Amino acid sequence: MQSFEQYFSAWISKYYQNATIGKNGDFCTATNTSKFFGGAIANFILKNLENENLKLPLNIIDLGANNLQLINDVYDFLDAISINVVQNCNFIAIESFANPKQSKIQALKNIKQLQIDCNSFFIANEFFDALPCHLYDNKKIAYINNNKLEFKQSPKILIDLAQNEGFNKSEIPLSYFDFCKVLDSINTHKKRWIFAVFDYGSKHYTNDFNIRIFSNHTTMPLISNNNLNQRCKKILSTK
Repeated sequence: MQSFEQYFSAWISKYYQNATIGKNGDFCTATNTSKFFGGAIANFILKNLENENLKLPLNIIDLGANNLQLINDVYDFLDAISINVVQNCNFIAIESFANPKQSKIQALKNIKQLQIDCNSFFIANEFFDALPCHLYDNKKIAYINNNKLEFKQSPKILIDLAQNEGFNKSEIPLSYFDFCKVLDSINTHKKRWIFAVFDYGSKHYTNDFNIRIFSNHTTMPLISNNNLNQRCKKILSTK
């Protein structure tokens, strides 16, 4: 038996080792539909340089960069619409499985390898929805036993968090707080940064789980009658 958070962590790591994202994969992001998404980000970076919210030299850091398409689009647009900006920027992709073919992008497997010594612009495009999470339900959390969910007493830290935030049932990604601590630890020089997040979610609390699976551009529930979706079991069992 393992907690759902542990199960999720193993699943997401296995999935992204062989994932195809885009028209022929399980889902698309804005990056797969148009280069102008990267262009819009490049334009936003330039505006922040012009109004001195950011200053050169600048780190441009893409979190969960997948095939590096987005950060390459940002690079290309900055190169096309600005003068002497790309020459004073470090383009960095944080991606466990990245293998960049271009010397213009530096790939790091873990954000802990990064040290912030100048202003930085972070891009988190559908990054946080892949963080491992607990399934919390009225002071209990989910465990996986033979591909079935069982709810057992929750650790106090999750109960306190739920009470402080005023919810009874939800996903709780404690890994988000760990990530924030890492961000603080790498910014030892206290340099300015902008953190741009692109994601989806509900505006209002629904008192239910929102976790789901995308497969062949179809959305399906992760859990049905306390059983895990067959797609989860298939991915984890793949050698």
